[in-house]
Amino acid sequence: MEKASLRQHFIKIRASIEADSARAWSKQMAEYLLGELSRRSFNGTLFMYSAIKGEPDLLSHLRECEHPIALPRAMASGAMDFHLWSASQQLSPGKFGIEEPSDDAPLVSPCPGDVAIVPAVAIDAEGHRLGWGAGYYDRWLSAHRPNFLFIAGSVFPPCLSRDLFPNDPHDIAVDFCLKTDLSV
Repeated sequence: MEKASLRQHFIKIRASIEADSARAWSKQMAEYLLGELSRRSFNGTLFMYSAIKGEPDLLSHLRECEHPIALPRAMASGAMDFHLWSASQQLSPGKFGIEEPSDDAPLVSPCPGDVAIVPAVAIDAEGHRLGWGAGYYDRWLSAHRPNFLFIAGSVFPPCLSRDLFPNDPHDIAVDFCLKTDLSV
C-alpha cells in the first residue's frame, strides 16, 4: 500500500478512537515516558509536540514535569524550530492551527542527552513513522539526531502496525514507541 493510502487508513482509525480511551492512553504513555526518563537518570530538555485531534495529548499530563519542555513552531520554509515552554505560558494557533509557544519564547536547540517525543499518524514494527507527508519532523530529526538520548514515537495502540510501511532514505525511524498496557 502507498503512503497516501496508509495515511488515510490510519486517519480513519484515529477518528474512531473514543475520547475516554484517548485520555487514558495519553496518561499512561506520559507515565511510561516519565518512568523511562527516571530509569535513564535524564536531566535534559524534552522536545515534544502539541497534540492535534487523534494524537496522544502528553502535554496535559506533563504540565508539572521537572524537565524543561520545548515545543515546535512551523516556519513557512518547511522547517521548524523549538521554543522553551512552561505550563504558565499560553499557546496559540500556528501555521497549521497547531498550538505553539509565542515567537518571543526562548529558542532552543537539542544538546547531547536530550530526548525527542514525536507524533505520527502511525508507526510500523521497525519504528518507521507515517506522518502527514510534509517532512517537518524528518528534516528536523536528521539535523539533530546525534544529540538525542532517544527518539520516542507517540501514537495510540490502534495506530501501531505490525506491517512495515514503505519508507524513503530521508525517513527517520523512532527508537521505540511510548507504551500503554490498556487494551485496544
